[in-house]
Amino acid sequence: MIIMKGIIYNYILNGSKKDLSEMMKGGSVPKKKVYETGASRSDDVEGVRYDLVPAEGVEAVAQAMHEGAESHGDHNWKKGLKDSVLINHALRHIYIYLKEGHQVEDHIGHACANLMMLKWNEKHLPEFNDLGASWHIEAGSDKLKPHIKDIEKNG
Repeated sequence: MIIMKGIIYNYILNGSKKDLSEMMKGGSVPKKKVYETGASRSDDVEGVRYDLVPAEGVEAVAQAMHEGAESHGDHNWKKGLKDSVLINHALRHIYIYLKEGHQVEDHIGHACANLMMLKWNEKHLPEFNDLGASWHIEAGSDKLKPHIKDIEKNG
């Protein structure tokens, strides 16, 4: 155990020991970024900037999710809501916000919560997409195209 701690410590300091035997055979050795102070960190969060997400937005979504949990139970939405329902509710909150602002509830927080649930659906419940084909732009192109799986599914 002490030897293992030494190897890990040596890897942290020097990134050596054949990259800690390719991260203990789990693969994927993160690139290391060395800062001007000499401190280093793994560089595996490139392309993901959590530090740019406004805390007020996260808090508004958390509050909306809390209110939903109070009314419907924790994680009720994970049982399955069609994409059209989530979009309809998001748009409803956006339109109310445009007409009335935040007089009674935080409509932007509720709209964002619905869109986050929609994003979750996209990954975990793709069969709940009742909006038809999903569309994308291929790398190096400016043309909007349906996903091949939707063409095969819908003929």
